[in-house]
Amino acid sequence: MKNLVEGALLVTILLSLFLYNMRAALIVAVIIPLSLLFAFVFMDLRGIPANLLSLGAIDFGIIVDGAVIMTENIMRHLSARRVRGQQAIREVQHAALEVARPLTFGVLIIMTVYVPILTFQRIEGKLFRPMAVTIALAVIGALALTLTLIPVLATFLFRRPPGERESPLLRWLRRPYAWLLAGCVRRPLLPVAGAAALLVLSCFAFMVLGKEFLPELDKGDLWLRVKFPVWGPRS
Repeated sequence: MKNLVEGALLVTILLSLFLYNMRAALIVAVIIPLSLLFAFVFMDLRGIPANLLSLGAIDFGIIVDGAVIMTENIMRHLSARRVRGQQAIREVQHAALEVARPLTFGVLIIMTVYVPILTFQRIEGKLFRPMAVTIALAVIGALALTLTLIPVLATFLFRRPPGERESPLLRWLRRPYAWLLAGCVRRPLLPVAGAAALLVLSCFAFMVLGKEFLPELDKGDLWLRVKFPVWGPRS
């Protein structure tokens, strides 16, 4: 639980740095505990305990991904139109509908990654299936909250249109990214060749790396077993 709280706080700080709007960061951060609550409710209904196997692979980045896109799009519409009242509500609805379809498709793509894990049987199924179920439930809950709760919170917290301010961190990252993007567009064969080289390198690394079901854990414990003869004294 401590790691979950620390992770949520870290994500909130990073959101405030990138979105450069505390209200937007709070709207996105609300998705984290509510999506986890959604997952915990269905875990309890399915009899899945909360332990290292079921909660260890939760990724807050995947959970808030859609919420960041939704909130940023709403902020962009409101800051560009500078509307208030009922017009602001309609603008929020328009911004939410604009990204609802790609967000849903993105979640479905993420879900397909965990489908093979759900088919595991025997010991590997007991080890990895709770992880896949927990992540899938959290992502589904995050999507439902992103499509419903975030537009509602935006209408309350953005009664005044947000200012169109760019984060200094993004401004600092924009220049090297623009230079890199321009170079890739001018020479498209370079990124394609680089991606192909990485693919070949990853396949080679996969073949030479050792493979085992579970890694050996060296906890520094010392096990001592003493055997006495059956006929000898034991004093």
